[in-house]
Amino acid sequence: MGFIRADFSTLQKSQFENLSQRYVNLYGVVSIPPKVTDKGMRMTVEVTKMGSSTLSRPENVLVAYEGYEAFKYGDRIKIGGSLEKPQPFENDTGYVFNYPKYLEKDGIFFVMQKARVEKQGEGGGNMFMGFLFDVKNSFISKMQTVLSAPDTALMSGILLGAQDSIPKNTKDDFQKSGLTHILVLSGYNITIVGVAVSWVFLLWFSKFVSLGFGTFAIILFALLSGGGASTVRATVMALIAMLGKILGRENDAIRVLFIVGFLMIFINPLTIMYDPSFHLSFLATLGMILFSKKVELKTMFIKNAKLREIFATTIATQLLVAPYFLWSMGKVSIISLISNIFVLPIIPFTMLLGFITGTLGYISFYLAYIPGFIGHLFLLYITTSAHLFSIIPFAVLSI
Repeated sequence: MGFIRADFSTLQKSQFENLSQRYVNLYGVVSIPPKVTDKGMRMTVEVTKMGSSTLSRPENVLVAYEGYEAFKYGDRIKIGGSLEKPQPFENDTGYVFNYPKYLEKDGIFFVMQKARVEKQGEGGGNMFMGFLFDVKNSFISKMQTVLSAPDTALMSGILLGAQDSIPKNTKDDFQKSGLTHILVLSGYNITIVGVAVSWVFLLWFSKFVSLGFGTFAIILFALLSGGGASTVRATVMALIAMLGKILGRENDAIRVLFIVGFLMIFINPLTIMYDPSFHLSFLATLGMILFSKKVELKTMFIKNAKLREIFATTIATQLLVAPYFLWSMGKVSIISLISNIFVLPIIPFTMLLGFITGTLGYISFYLAYIPGFIGHLFLLYITTSAHLFSIIPFAVLSI
């Protein structure tokens, strides 16, 4: 059914269909927080007017702006430039990524390169979403008062899924070593947050109550991350994984996972074919539910129960995610299992240190310095490990 609805959804046409390669002036609201790149900023603008004419319905346009002015979610702006249709592109293994369809799932049919952007006001968009994004930006700024720029960028990626400022060479190291998922806000990452919080409360409460605290932590984490569409999807996947742990019955969790997946596809049918983020979150969650307990039983030689659970969860997710990478991208890190064993056990503690650093930053720089310094050491270990694994010959298998 998802594929059928996806076929019908492609019948939707852009209101700018006859304006390709023409210069236009558009007016709208920044509908997704801008992303900073090495060439400027990229932002999705919900356009409501063209010139003096009001559109029959709002339409999204992806705007590339060669500047670093502090635009944010909800800003009312005027953009001028030439409308262009996005084009597919090919990676180094020959895999062709259908970029037009990837954007179309978000209602984007045109991009505007080298746009002229003029801020005309604020207060557009959803007030609650605007509040969440402001909280997220404020939290990152508090981490910046303690951590260096590279550390803040990496901590923001691990903790909040914000990859904008992470250097390209660092991203490449993480990709080659099979650690990219650490920097992506996914159901797996958020589940790790819930599990880590559960461990802490397990010192004083029963397993059931501790998992309840973990579930509550997942929801708070999602709000802190900004509450965008990908965040909501990842959070739902994480809650399903936690449900499986609470119920202790994988069949019930799998049933819920497929129902939720069906609903997500029904709401946005293009998701099933053109959204890698959905594919990865779904497969990682399914892998955790299906295989984590089985793997844990096979790894009883790891005496520490917490470390054993992280190890089992890592293998369980990789069993379904690694084949997907090989199929969809034409390459996969063949050392990802080993690199994850070395790195993943400290990720919950790194995330906890990042959260404590940002929170204490609202109180005092000196209070935040100690967890910030320890967090720096953890980040140094993570980046060094990623680099060392990435330079191993034949670390990446390509087909």
